[in-house]
Amino acid sequence: MALTKVTSGVRTIAASEITTAAIADDAVTLAKLAHGTDGNLITYDASGAPAAVATGTAGHVLTSAGVGAPPVFAAIGPIEGSQLTPTTASVDFTAPRTGITGVTVMFDNLSADGATATDVVMVQIGDAGGVETTGYEGWVARIGATASAYSEFSTGYEISQSQTDTTELVGTITLSHVGSNTWSEAGNISSSASTHNMQLSAGVKSLSAELTTVRITTLNGTILFDAGTVNVIWHFSS
Repeated sequence: MALTKVTSGVRTIAASEITTAAIADDAVTLAKLAHGTDGNLITYDASGAPAAVATGTAGHVLTSAGVGAPPVFAAIGPIEGSQLTPTTASVDFTAPRTGITGVTVMFDNLSADGATATDVVMVQIGDAGGVETTGYEGWVARIGATASAYSEFSTGYEISQSQTDTTELVGTITLSHVGSNTWSEAGNISSSASTHNMQLSAGVKSLSAELTTVRITTLNGTILFDAGTVNVIWHFSS
């Protein structure tokens, strides 16, 4: 048998010899990857070449930039709730995440069966301890073509100063976080019954923890909603 003589030494391997086929599957470890920037993600650019997604700001989420562009970290936008047609005495909307800075509540021809001049629609808020029914401070005013009136509220943000069981409410109220779990409210509602009125409201309420729930109900708390829809949009800081 012929013998091959091996001479010790160092041999330089050409780059062309390291082919894809020469590398076993699952053989490249993390230690073999080049160092990068903390928080970056590996992706591919429009030409298919490897690229890095730059680190985002705390609270940002990975967002698609569409075909031909790598994804980016961006602040989360407002989240719309599910439109509801209430048939009960109250309806609750639950926050989809933490970090809420504002809530827009929208009403489309909402009416309550049996509502009276003193039993109006209102909005209440709550935290992990439950929906709160005291501690609201504010006023609601009804402006009509022939008469106007106003009243103070304390058990919820009243969005109508007076109504009947045929009144339909259309419009929005905005809840804004002013700091320390305190929420201000501003409402602009149009009501239709035998006459048309504008219902304007403003108030404030402090919670003991972060807001988790927005409830639509009536001052009485037992009258059933019988028509119309309501929805919310949740706003976030990041």
